[in-house]
Amino acid sequence: MVTSPASDIWLLFENTLPPTKAGSGKKPHAVYYQNPEKVITARTAQELTAAYAALQQSLDQGYHAAGWVAYEAGLMREARLSPLAPATLPGGYMWMGLFKEQHRLDQQTANAFWKEKKQRGSQGYVLRNNRLSQSKADYTSALRRIQDYLQAGDVYQVNYTLKRLFDLYGSAEDFYIALRQTQPVGYSAYLHLENQHVLSLSPELFIHKKAELITTRPMKGTSPRGMGWADDQQLHHALQHDEKNRAENLMIVDLLRNDLGRLAKIGSVNVPHLYDVEQYRSVLQMTSTITAELRDDLGPLDVLKSLFPCGSITGAPKIRAMEIIDELETAPRGIYTGTIGYITPEGDMQFSIPIRTITLTPTGISQAHSTSSPESHPAYHGEMGIGSGIVADSDPETEYQECLLKGQFAFNPSPRYDLIETLRWTRKEGYYLKAQHFDRLEKSAAYFGYPYDPAELTSLLDMQENSLLNNEQDIASNPWRIRVLLSPLGALSITATQMDTTPLSPPANYPHICLSATTVQRDNIFLYHKTTQRKFYDDALSRARAENGCIDVIFTNENGELTEGAISNIFVEKNGRLYTPPQHCGLLAGTLRQSLLDDPTVDLTEKVLTPDDLKTADRLFIGNALRGLIEVRLQT
Repeated sequence: MVTSPASDIWLLFENTLPPTKAGSGKKPHAVYYQNPEKVITARTAQELTAAYAALQQSLDQGYHAAGWVAYEAGLMREARLSPLAPATLPGGYMWMGLFKEQHRLDQQTANAFWKEKKQRGSQGYVLRNNRLSQSKADYTSALRRIQDYLQAGDVYQVNYTLKRLFDLYGSAEDFYIALRQTQPVGYSAYLHLENQHVLSLSPELFIHKKAELITTRPMKGTSPRGMGWADDQQLHHALQHDEKNRAENLMIVDLLRNDLGRLAKIGSVNVPHLYDVEQYRSVLQMTSTITAELRDDLGPLDVLKSLFPCGSITGAPKIRAMEIIDELETAPRGIYTGTIGYITPEGDMQFSIPIRTITLTPTGISQAHSTSSPESHPAYHGEMGIGSGIVADSDPETEYQECLLKGQFAFNPSPRYDLIETLRWTRKEGYYLKAQHFDRLEKSAAYFGYPYDPAELTSLLDMQENSLLNNEQDIASNPWRIRVLLSPLGALSITATQMDTTPLSPPANYPHICLSATTVQRDNIFLYHKTTQRKFYDDALSRARAENGCIDVIFTNENGELTEGAISNIFVEKNGRLYTPPQHCGLLAGTLRQSLLDDPTVDLTEKVLTPDDLKTADRLFIGNALRGLIEVRLQT
């Protein structure tokens, strides 16, 4: 059906990855469409054929098209599957806006677009009533049924999904702004439509077509992130060489190679990348890339309809997998695992697979004119699909936890934070432990996906050093505290503060440390990296100094093991030997600590310690790169 659209419709497709990770096939940074001339919809399964015909006619007339196609539209592509298609879907089978022009935005302009929206009318947002569409018992029962089909030889793999349901109070745009800041991906999108908002944070490419070259990049294989760079390297290697994940990935690659083979010029189907591992904020994902040259007699809609839906979200063989999905899944998928994207009049196109995608439906309750709190009534009912690929040896508990992991990003978004390094500079030694600081910053930047140029940091530090050395007031005679910040976009900044060289306490009265009553959790990634997320430490240290006069406060983890101080690492001496807690207890690997561990002349060993070790130690020390080692006493 072709209709005249309502006002205030706009769609933005953007690559929010940092510049160093953006990839060659994902530019420009953003594509923006506003105020369509017409809208093509298919509210029922029977309207799909006419909708595709209208879409082709509009492309031939020079229109740009952008929007979405629901997963269930794929059922109508096969005679065997079409009886399974619901007569109607809650959101319809297709929505495509027709536009006279496409606006291409660079990263700076796209960021300014969202900044303006937030400044113009930010309400904030709250998510409530978060629940799963299926009980764990029912989920497990469905997986057991799938495994019966697998063992019977019906299929090799089935992608089974369920949904997170929730209510959103406040602004849908603010929700997306928070997510795009903390979840950078290559195929992000916001679709502001008449009766729904679609917020997609998808890392998975379905189809990219430029001239005759087609690229598809299925994603199959998942691993949780580690606590730090070294953990991630091990998990990256483990995922890339895991037989189960490789087998699942290869199964989908073969399926898509066959699909592309029906559309491609003979001999042009290639797999330039197999079993790549990509890093995202909460997970590692395995991807492979398949390319082909399209036959001259085919256009973009031929490609879209032939490949749809993507095999990475169905299973293999595709038709039988889709039959099992229809039998066992409890609700239509809709936009989730369908496709979102755009087509140009020239026939170029880009479509993503809308995983990590949220659909918001307005409740019709106006909060702007409500006399009660904005949180009195939800502005939107939300849903987000989550799922995983099930094979014969899949463990239901593991698959269930993987589904929960994939949904964490929306309900536990991390706030924006910078990475920190704090160096000591003196005229005599320059930047103390400079190499160790550079190494730690590089590893944390790699872990969080922040662009980082060590040469730029070297240049900034050199300029700072020259400024100190050439100052007419001879300020270089005292040590300086040099604080380095690295932003999520890779911006480096430096501040310099002269250090107080007053002794911490008279030599006869050693500074005191005290134990915190608050424990830390070892699975908190911020324990392992130095970031601006330090309020927890700062508050605890302020209390310890105000109430007890302590120089630092020492934390323990949930197992009662010592971790670190708010501003230092802890060292315990017993029988002439030094001990310090291992990093897996939940602490920052301080640069001074690491230099002492690496020094063969220092008898320092990592060992799990408890508060009793502080009480029975021969001597106690705390240390960081600014102050060095300081002998202390435990305040009891």
